[in-house]
Amino acid sequence: MSEIEKHEIPPDAESSDREPPRDERSLRLESLRLDISGYGGPVTNADVRANEPKLDFPGIDLPKETMSALRSKMEQESSLIEDRIKDHEAKWKELLLLDAPLTFEEVKNFTQLERPGKWPDNGRLSEYFADLPRQAVRDAEAHRQEIIDQGGDPDAMIEKFRSFENAEGIEVKDLEELKHWDRVKEYLEKNNLAPKEMKVIVVDNDEYWNTFFGSNPSKSVIEPKTIVLKKDIFENESVSDEDLLWIVHEVGHVSFYDFLDDKKDGYMDEVQKQQKYTDTAMESVAFQTQVDYLKSLGKSKEACHVFMRSYVEESSGPEENMDDVQKASKQQELEQLAQYVDGVFGS
Repeated sequence: MSEIEKHEIPPDAESSDREPPRDERSLRLESLRLDISGYGGPVTNADVRANEPKLDFPGIDLPKETMSALRSKMEQESSLIEDRIKDHEAKWKELLLLDAPLTFEEVKNFTQLERPGKWPDNGRLSEYFADLPRQAVRDAEAHRQEIIDQGGDPDAMIEKFRSFENAEGIEVKDLEELKHWDRVKEYLEKNNLAPKEMKVIVVDNDEYWNTFFGSNPSKSVIEPKTIVLKKDIFENESVSDEDLLWIVHEVGHVSFYDFLDDKKDGYMDEVQKQQKYTDTAMESVAFQTQVDYLKSLGKSKEACHVFMRSYVEESSGPEENMDDVQKASKQQELEQLAQYVDGVFGS
């Protein structure tokens, strides 16, 4: 028996050292990430236009046939470049729809992609707010028995929702009209995140806010695509950087919706079905963007960790009121947000 044969690894030990087979989703994620990271072409049509050669030859009078041939060749090359951009965008959309959290480098690359920039007008936003109480009534009617089984009073809920049908203290305004917009504008513009001509909704009605939006002072809306802000926080003269960064967070959300365009509803349906929160592609964009904003203000990594821990503690409530599943979910959120902070700070 040879020395090699004497020391041969037993079959079961050899197989135990191998990596477990990866599923189709993991393989596709890896393939897309490799393709996207290896892409070296332009990412927007503006890049193409900026680098487009000009048919201008001072002092040289070329024959019409030559000029026509050159023009045709340029158009073909331009078409090929545009096809490459579309293919690159399609791969990005597929990556986002697979919904794995992005690395910070991927977030930075995502923000450079071209987005449609299609925003709802005042009329559409007014319709959205007018329909909120009506939709709440419809939902209460549809789940009447469930509400009763849980000890609730559906009729009282419906009466309350209807009382908001002509609620006051709701204002639609341009994003740039926000009192403290200038404090986040430079960061968002530098990172290609400032939505042009987007309108937001500012609510100065605590009861209305608590009924429809809960405890958080800001919310992004997927349809119509907008941001809703609590006025007493974001229009306050002494608003803190930590409060203001939630505008940056919500802009991250709407930028994500804007890029996905007609695929955004399907994406959100799947997120809600999976009951995921921080460990999604969308939240990886929003949270890492807001951490990067804090970093741009000179905040330390530890300060960002403290902020994230405080956010989770405040939003989750006292642990003594949580079951084991909720505690595990909270711990997962803490770990995911800590990874985002470490990713932004490069460690």
